[in-house]
Amino acid sequence: MSYIKKKIPNSILIFGAGNHIGKPMAKFIEKNAPQIKLRLVSSREEGIEPLRQEFPNAEIVQANYLDLPSMEAAVDGMEGIYMSVPNHLPFLPVTNNFVAAVKKSGTAIHIVRQVAMVPGYNYRLMPEAMKKMMGDEYPDLVTKRIYEENDLPTTFLNFGASFMDNFTTRAGRAIKEDKLLIWPPRKVPYIDANEIAEVAAQLLLSDNQGHIGQLHTLNNGQDNLRGHEVADIMSDVLGTNIDYVGNKEEFVKEYTRIFGPAAPMIWGFFEFEATYEEGWVLSDFVERMIGRKPKSLRTWLAENRDALMS
Repeated sequence: MSYIKKKIPNSILIFGAGNHIGKPMAKFIEKNAPQIKLRLVSSREEGIEPLRQEFPNAEIVQANYLDLPSMEAAVDGMEGIYMSVPNHLPFLPVTNNFVAAVKKSGTAIHIVRQVAMVPGYNYRLMPEAMKKMMGDEYPDLVTKRIYEENDLPTTFLNFGASFMDNFTTRAGRAIKEDKLLIWPPRKVPYIDANEIAEVAAQLLLSDNQGHIGQLHTLNNGQDNLRGHEVADIMSDVLGTNIDYVGNKEEFVKEYTRIFGPAAPMIWGFFEFEATYEEGWVLSDFVERMIGRKPKSLRTWLAENRDALMS
């Protein structure tokens, strides 16, 4: 029995087109499906011109997630949509505006929505500081329910992994300057953000109806590592000893420069996440979607050696 087919979108809208997933996703579509009309969204005015320079053949728009007319204009007429939301925005108004905009347009064939959910977790046990920030229910679960209640044709991509590029961004200073990996000790899978981008693009370009309504958890299918194991691999690949530091005091000290006063809360989430670490399952979904074995952490580190060392 063959799979049920859907129409491939003639147009694709990418929210967050300047970020580490949206940009490579746009590049992949531009290269592999140049006939697709691309509309790229930035929520920041300063993000518009760089997108125009990098994607001269795409339509570039600014959209305010919290303003319904702005969202309606962004979504209008689009058939494929990749939806990502900045973490600092209140999720419920954003979700409601997006749903209303999609329903008003009436043209969406396939939506891909990113989510991040720990497997099997009990939200009641989430650190109180995070619950106070997020509300009575976990935002991504509420968003998923609202999309489903409104019959939006959505594939949910669950980021069931830590992004490898965290090591060149958030953790990069200590690695380069101090030869330290200051990183939580919990066990977690890993993935290259560029491959998430490719999966999202391939889903929208697919004619397989079966992905709509699914929640797919993404990781590279091979690396499920504790912090000290990452440091060992890093030391081997970089050819220099990278010491591992996995305690709260040093984490908060280092990451306050990024997260500000929220750094202790972030550590608390990692502790919560650790109680569910045995629930992570290495998956072959990414491999099936991109048609090759995903990048291992070791390979990614080797490819990004210069960025980690200089």
